[in-house]
Amino acid sequence: MFNKKSRRLTIEILILVVIGVIMVGSSSRVWAHAKFNDSMYFMSRQAVFALIGFFVMWMSSKISLTKLRGHAKIFFIICTVALLLVLIPGLGVQRNGSRSWFGVGSFLIQPSEFFKIAIILYVADHLAKRYRIK
Repeated sequence: MFNKKSRRLTIEILILVVIGVIMVGSSSRVWAHAKFNDSMYFMSRQAVFALIGFFVMWMSSKISLTKLRGHAKIFFIICTVALLLVLIPGLGVQRNGSRSWFGVGSFLIQPSEFFKIAIILYVADHLAKRYRIK
């Protein structure tokens, strides 16, 4: 499944994420207990998001880059349109004075996060088509 370098990198990422979750837990324990009566509130939330992140990372490793390159332009266009749609009142949710979120149920999604991935894929595809290494 993984070669030796990929396995090592994955383990190193896992160690850093675990350290981060522990740091969040240790730095927010008192405030979480005072505010939510649960000293592990922020740590448990951070751990859940870390697990979701590892699942997304694992799923992303299964995607073929050659297949993904064919969809880079349309993904870029969709993300650009989403960035514009979020500015329309009623579609975009305003938080802290900024209208940069879509509300989906109880979740808020920032299209700019998807745009970051889209622009990397689009520019990489464009450069790969334009400049061939000899």
